[in-house]
Amino acid sequence: MKETNTAIIEPRVISAKQAASILGISKPKMYELTRHDDFPKLKVGKRILIPYQRFLEWIDTASAERRQY
Repeated sequence: MKETNTAIIEPRVISAKQAASILGISKPKMYELTRHDDFPKLKVGKRILIPYQRFLEWIDTASAERRQY
């Protein structure tokens, strides 16, 4: 039997639309979150990209500290 490598590759960055989907919020609410200083983001031209690993860490920190936005 042939074995296949089924490693999951995590993206380095995600779009605001993808982040909104992960959080279960609207795109306008996601863009509102990106305006907070503590939210991880990269601005490339007019586009906002979110470093995936830092986004996951932000979720953990925000939920542990029970932050409300």
